[in-house]
Amino acid sequence: MPRLAAPHSAADLTEAAAETTGGGRPLDLRGPEARNLEPRPVDALHSGGLELSNLSGYFIVVLLLVVCGLIHASNRVDRRETSMDIEATRAKLGVAIAEQERLKLELATLQDPENLRMASQAVGMDARPKVIDLAPEATP
Repeated sequence: MPRLAAPHSAADLTEAAAETTGGGRPLDLRGPEARNLEPRPVDALHSGGLELSNLSGYFIVVLLLVVCGLIHASNRVDRRETSMDIEATRAKLGVAIAEQERLKLELATLQDPENLRMASQAVGMDARPKVIDLAPEATP
């Protein structure tokens, strides 16, 4: 019996059935002759590539989808954490800007000449200093 590869089309199936039955008539796959067919070996290499079973192919696709899903989920978690960190930093920035404005106002108040004069009078300092002339003593 010749060694056959797995058929790829209906014509190949009909040709393989004719060779198996030995006659020129087509094989009835629903009749009693279908039970007498022997399993045919399938070549490992066909059409230029390595043939994988359907189950392993599906497994690889599912595994790839799971890996992509995990990467996507971890990226979303990282983006959420980064977003929360940014919001916390913005809140701290708002507090720091308000503090800086308060300090600028306080500095301007302390440097105001009128405010300095009032503060010096409050602690008992005279606004006009007394000038004492220290002239050398005349010697007779």
